[in-house]
Amino acid sequence: MPLSTSNFKMSSSKRSGREAAATAAARLPRQDWARIWLLVVLLVLVIAFAWEGFWRARGFVPNLSDDLGIWAMVRRRVSQQGDGVVLVGASRIQLGINPQAFAEVSGQRPLMLAIDGSSPLPVLEELAADQRFCGLVLVSLTPMHLAQPLGRDRAVKWVRRYPRQQWSQRLETRLSMAVQGRLVLRSTSLAPEQLWQHWREGSRPTMFYAPMQPDRSRAADFSRVDLERMRRSRAEREAELHGRVASLSGLAFEERIAHLRSLAETIRERGGRVVFVRFPSDGAVLALEQRDWPRARYWDPFAARVGTLAIHFQDDPRLSHFTTPDGSHLRGEDAVRFSRILAGILEEEHILRDRE
Repeated sequence: MPLSTSNFKMSSSKRSGREAAATAAARLPRQDWARIWLLVVLLVLVIAFAWEGFWRARGFVPNLSDDLGIWAMVRRRVSQQGDGVVLVGASRIQLGINPQAFAEVSGQRPLMLAIDGSSPLPVLEELAADQRFCGLVLVSLTPMHLAQPLGRDRAVKWVRRYPRQQWSQRLETRLSMAVQGRLVLRSTSLAPEQLWQHWREGSRPTMFYAPMQPDRSRAADFSRVDLERMRRSRAEREAELHGRVASLSGLAFEERIAHLRSLAETIRERGGRVVFVRFPSDGAVLALEQRDWPRARYWDPFAARVGTLAIHFQDDPRLSHFTTPDGSHLRGEDAVRFSRILAGILEEEHILRDRE
């Protein structure tokens, strides 16, 4: 009996506690959580739009971040189109060709497959192996990429990985492009870690001078940068790269020419063409290129034996007068004129007309 009495008292105590809690909760004012969440969302949107407007007022514009997903999307379009014009190379052709200006003369809007800082060879090899492709390839070939051994750069990785992309990755790329293409806040230069770094250094973030467009082309606006500082930085970077690169020996270079000739012939057998273009450089960058990879030793033998058209900017007065503010890349407005002239040269050489 004592045990039963004890249990009864404990049960009564628990019920009393629950009743007290319920009474206390009933006294609290009822919260309208839907309204609270709506106010929170509105507050976040107001802050975001204000932050967006703040940076737009300082000259920032939406900028796409180049990655495998965007490149792969263009690469698939190349195969689907089959006989289009394709641009291959690194940053010189990405900043040096304006697709719209090129199309105004040629009637064909080129697709950009250039990969910044990478050799054009892996992409050209992959296009030659694609039986669906029978178009025109414009290959920007720098002295370094012509004379250096092929390394494990981004082009090698992207060419290998893009066929394995899943539908979810493709969807993610399209959604990311939709957001990045509309919001300045998605710019990498305004990422929280970048803003924090600028705050610590007492500096201000600057807009990237050559934002990427949805077609992967870039128009350079050098007024956005400290040009003297950029020239020095570019020259130092080029000198460092030249110091790390071992040029191909005589026999290896002959094999490189034969390989490029074979790739061009493979595409030509399917009805396509390959044209190599040496884009402009000047100043300290051109001096380094001439010192380490003299034209007479590399470009001239290559152009004579590659078996297809090879255009050097110094050989045509219409191209040789272009200057590069940083020593390596054309201004956006100059890229428009350069693109029209280059398309006109291809017309004169019957490169475009032969494929119509």
